[in-house]
Amino acid sequence: MWCVHRLYHLCIWGPTQVFTPVRNGIFRRESINEHYTSCCCFSGIFHVCHNIARRVRGKLHIRDAVCRNKRFVPVGHTDRMLRIPTSILQIAGDQCLRALEATTGIPKVPSIIIIGFICAFYSSIGGIKAVLITDVFQALLMFVAVFVIIAIAARDAGGLKQIWEIAYQGQRIEFDSVSLDPTVRHTWWSLIIGGLCTFLSIYGVNQVQIQRSLTVKNIKASQRALWLSWPILTVLSITTCFSGLAIYSKYHDCDPSLLKRITTPDMLMPLYVMDTMSDMPGLPGLFISGIFSAGLSTISAALNSLAAVTLEDYVKPVFKKYTDRELSAKRSTTVAKLLAFMFGILSIALAFLAQLLGGVLQAGLTIFGVVGGPLLGVFTLGMGTESAREGGALAGSLTSLALLFWTAFGQPRPIPPSLPKSVEGCITSEFVNATILGNITSMAGLSENTDDSSYFYLYRISYMWYCPLGFVLTFVLGLIVSNLIHLFKKDQKDDLDPDLFFPIVARRIRYRQRTDIAFNDITNQVLKRKNSLSNGNCEDDDNFGQVGVKV
Repeated sequence: MWCVHRLYHLCIWGPTQVFTPVRNGIFRRESINEHYTSCCCFSGIFHVCHNIARRVRGKLHIRDAVCRNKRFVPVGHTDRMLRIPTSILQIAGDQCLRALEATTGIPKVPSIIIIGFICAFYSSIGGIKAVLITDVFQALLMFVAVFVIIAIAARDAGGLKQIWEIAYQGQRIEFDSVSLDPTVRHTWWSLIIGGLCTFLSIYGVNQVQIQRSLTVKNIKASQRALWLSWPILTVLSITTCFSGLAIYSKYHDCDPSLLKRITTPDMLMPLYVMDTMSDMPGLPGLFISGIFSAGLSTISAALNSLAAVTLEDYVKPVFKKYTDRELSAKRSTTVAKLLAFMFGILSIALAFLAQLLGGVLQAGLTIFGVVGGPLLGVFTLGMGTESAREGGALAGSLTSLALLFWTAFGQPRPIPPSLPKSVEGCITSEFVNATILGNITSMAGLSENTDDSSYFYLYRISYMWYCPLGFVLTFVLGLIVSNLIHLFKKDQKDDLDPDLFFPIVARRIRYRQRTDIAFNDITNQVLKRKNSLSNGNCEDDDNFGQVGVKV
């Protein structure tokens, strides 16, 4: 069961990778190092999240990672404000629906509406169980679709080695970009540090991930599922990246974007499917199923999580406040279903806004970076420091969110540099005549790498640095404001629960608590002895020296 559950975990975040790496291979905005370098981040991520799973499922037995009813006051209240927009933005970031327009001829507007209503329906009726069962099958469909594409491309190109050679000659293989300049789109440092921060926020402090961890029977099963995702996700990342190179091997000398056969990078893989598989019964349908699976799996998990968070953090407290009684289990179930359906309708509207964010991959990582960085900073502040206060967490997270949204969506911003494109292989194509081809060829030879120094510096920062920037800013500013609050207000520290902190901080808290207990016991004995002497009672003289407390 835990293996099946891991497939469910995987298919939540897999869609942003399954159908998007082709943009890196054929549209020349990035090279292959992006996806291969991301694999290097997984080891540290899953080691950290293994401990998070142990704390969530082991001794705390909490519904999520917020611990809002315990000491985690700064994180609890701030996270209530952040979790809802985080999940909604994740839903809006799923743009693979637009690929259906290229594959089936169905415009993306009906596609978004249809898939949104279907997902909202089964997510609201079946709850987390329906999401779990459907996502397992959807994950299998995604795997099959990407492996079929690689197999057919290898057959047409003459083998996997030939695909690699074509990509290498086309400057699509790059492993030596080690610049520390944050304005460089992709480097080893930005991908390792930015990828580590982004995926740690996804796997460590994301409401959807925590809710998935709580669907298995015990802590051991959740840890095994988490560790199994490491090799599976690595294989998925490599194969999806290689599928982009495979498609590049077909279009490397006849770029469809220059020929206006596609309007967005996300339509490239569907175009390849129709060009190479349209005469193979069943294969285009298989690919369509994979696209639907990618969209449904991401949205359904977020809808279920949104409904649960809204019910627990908003509906139940408000209901109890105005009625002075708890919401019954039956009513809670009904409200949760209605909330899931309502958020499904909202996701349809936000899907149209997501088209303004660019390609699927950049849009998804931008969203996760902008919102995930501050969220990770808030949790780290609460788990790593004893001085964290709600005001500090709010100041840090809100400032970081404002700065990152401005940086990510401010205009005007430079156009990412593009690698060389070619249409030399289109001379014999029946859909391009010589005149058009000559014009396109001259345009393709122009350099797109213009000087970006005239743009505002923040707008030139790579989107891979958004998450680390948000994390550092939230933590540092939150810590400073928290200490200022404690300095000027002289507020008393909360009763700290060591189980809610990092191990090194927890040991210090436990030691201090034991020391305080020992000191209080000795103080009480001294006061008791003093009172006895003042009353002329010397019965306890012989026992006073025997008082001792183990520290």
